[in-house]
Amino acid sequence: AFAHGGGSVTCCGDVSGDTAEVVWTLDVKQSQYEQGMRVEQRHKTMPLPERHRGDKYLHVHFLPGDVVKLGWSADAWSPYETRPNFSQENKVN
Repeated sequence: AFAHGGGSVTCCGDVSGDTAEVVWTLDVKQSQYEQGMRVEQRHKTMPLPERHRGDKYLHVHFLPGDVVKLGWSADAWSPYETRPNFSQENKVN
């Protein structure tokens, strides 16, 4: 019950225990609504991934087919994203 909306960020929640209940809303386009689809609330209870020393951020990724991925990181970069190599870009020749 921390974040709402697409691409949201939330702050200052306490995540503890062995499982997480992830709740999200599946929205529909107007054309899908006209075909009979409706907005649905979905949920999935799943094990929390292993948390290492220094991990402060829990990332939640929603993928097609109601696949949800959870991952911890020590900073705002998701463990599922490729980090840009800033050191190469900032080198002085």
